Amino acid sequence: MHPPRINGNTYLRQKLRFTPSASLTNYPISPQNIMESLGIIATSATIGYCIFGSFRIKEIEMWCAQTNTAGAVLATCAVSFPLGTSFQSNREFSDSSMSPAYPAHIRVRPPGNEYAAFWQTHTGNGYFAFSCTQNTIIDIDVECVLRDGTSNIPSTIALVAATTGAVYYQPLDGTGGVILPVSRTKI
Repeated sequence: MHPPRINGNTYLRQKLRFTPSASLTNYPISPQNIMESLGIIATSATIGYCIFGSFRIKEIEMWCAQTNTAGAVLATCAVSFPLGTSFQSNREFSDSSMSPAYPAHIRVRPPGNEYAAFWQTHTGNGYFAFSCTQNTIIDIDVECVLRDGTSNIPSTIALVAATTGAVYYQPLDGTGGVILPVSRTKI
């Protein structure tokens, strides 16, 4: 009998929650954006490095409610996969609210043949896009592997007055600062 196989890398599954402070239309998200929203450790007051070396999206879920009680304005949320490489199918998943009591809701797993379904590292390539109203709740369920023995991955966003050794979480849209993390230390 042989000993069982073990995973040599530290691995975890995490659900990230964001809320946009403005309405978004086909707003592109890159793997770089997700890597930096998973966590950055500050090495000085202005420099930080990504904690994880790779990740994979398991699921994206969104809730979007009407703010107009008259019911004349629909609230719509959508995720599309038109970005990245030439073999993507340009699929879009969307829903619209019927009233303030029934928010729009989508739950999407990246299609198996899409760029977004594969393990990713810190690249600037397009990945998928969001369309939604302000204050939509966006959950992204990811699997990620701790950066172990790989080269440092610097944050593309300069930290401001960070505490050395502290962990910070960037907005999902990077420098745009519109899609903010919920219940996480941001800088």
